[in-house]
Amino acid sequence: MRHALDLFSWQGRVSRKGYLLAGILLFAIKYPLDFAVSMAFKQPWNPLMYLSPRVSPFGREVPAGYMVALLALAAPFIYMGLSLTVRRLRDMGVSPFWAGLFFLPFLHFAFFAVLVFTPPATEPAGPALPAPGPYREGIPLATPPPPRFFERVIPRSKGLAYLLGMLMSLIMGLGCYVIVAQVNASFGSMLFIGLPFGMGFFTAFCTSYDRGLRARTAIWYGISPLVVASILLLAFAWEGIACIIMAFPILGAMMGLGAWVGWLCAGSRPIGQLAAPLLLLLIPCLVGIDLANPRPPEALSVVSTVTIHAPPEVVWKNVISFPPITTPPAAVFAIVAMPLEARIDGNDPGATRRCVFTNGTFVEPIEVWDAPHELRFGVREQPGHLAEYLDVKHGQFLLTGNADGTTTLRGTTWYELKVFPTGYWRAWAGTFLHAIHLRVLEHVKQLSEHPGGTHAAAAMPDWMAASNATCACTRHAPK
Repeated sequence: MRHALDLFSWQGRVSRKGYLLAGILLFAIKYPLDFAVSMAFKQPWNPLMYLSPRVSPFGREVPAGYMVALLALAAPFIYMGLSLTVRRLRDMGVSPFWAGLFFLPFLHFAFFAVLVFTPPATEPAGPALPAPGPYREGIPLATPPPPRFFERVIPRSKGLAYLLGMLMSLIMGLGCYVIVAQVNASFGSMLFIGLPFGMGFFTAFCTSYDRGLRARTAIWYGISPLVVASILLLAFAWEGIACIIMAFPILGAMMGLGAWVGWLCAGSRPIGQLAAPLLLLLIPCLVGIDLANPRPPEALSVVSTVTIHAPPEVVWKNVISFPPITTPPAAVFAIVAMPLEARIDGNDPGATRRCVFTNGTFVEPIEVWDAPHELRFGVREQPGHLAEYLDVKHGQFLLTGNADGTTTLRGTTWYELKVFPTGYWRAWAGTFLHAIHLRVLEHVKQLSEHPGGTHAAAAMPDWMAASNATCACTRHAPK
């Protein structure tokens, strides 16, 4: 067997570990070279450009010389990567013909992930049979034969069995996702609970069946489709980095649980193994229930408070409208839209306030104008893609004068959450809305305590803007 770092060889095999380490090494060399070329042509560059077509230089107008330089730089890395891929496929017991998937733009990273997770075709020797006892005479006790259905369907090779489970999981998972989320914009509990459970179950069941795999290893295999599916969602531009980060914990937990149950069923009696084909039919049906009987949105609210060293009359003027926010954005705004400024076109309940965000504008008709105590408004318009996940209904600012001359400013947002399970997604929504509140409230505090001066909008770092650009709900709106 040749070493994985023999990068120009086409002979021999490469293990999972060797393939991963060689890939990391090549990326560590290529990334700074791509970055240097981009700087030379005055073009932005960051790691997300390898994964998402929304931020890739191949998806926008760039100088022809820049593209030629990038492709020329990539040529030797393509050769070495293809060599490693052919040898990794050989180690898996799979035809090198599939190395052609290496050339699929963006999607090839999902292919790489599969190659990293898939075990080799050759199995290490199993544990020796127990020593013969007085009633065994060297022959192991008889066990019930496994169902012939699984013997025919699940390959004997561990690598091929894993690939079968991975393929079943991805077909079921991505198929249900497209129908439920992309076509119907429905985000019910079964999409985030039942579906990932089934994906982890099938992958672990196929890999563990009649193989004596350890539970920890089976769970690792069961969670692996989440990595592959996440890359595919980015590559197809169906979801962005923000959505993947938010969904990863609950999906990973449910896949891990499903994998553990799949491992138990794979090692149980034949009656327990029948759960596999039943779940294969049951999970899509459960996901379909979310479409047939969608749950009504959950009405929720978020409250944030600051104390300002200024009287309510001064604070009020900076609440109803304010110039561009100058404070550098917190890291959380890499995965949520950021408020920029607020404008108003009147000074009574008939006025309309416009709160400008990076992804669009909230149009807010004033409902209560009680200067300098309360400003309450509805929401007539909000950035388009946000409506798939939640509806912002009302907002309110309450100003309370304190005996020491300060003002307590409290901001409240009422919204309806359309993503389930509510308990999980409420935590994310609350975190984001609180961060948005604090950015606005702290800006009002700064304006009220230190009036005057210039107010140039704070620039968003390139890495943060690129993260925003991968997601439809955070992508920056044209100015």
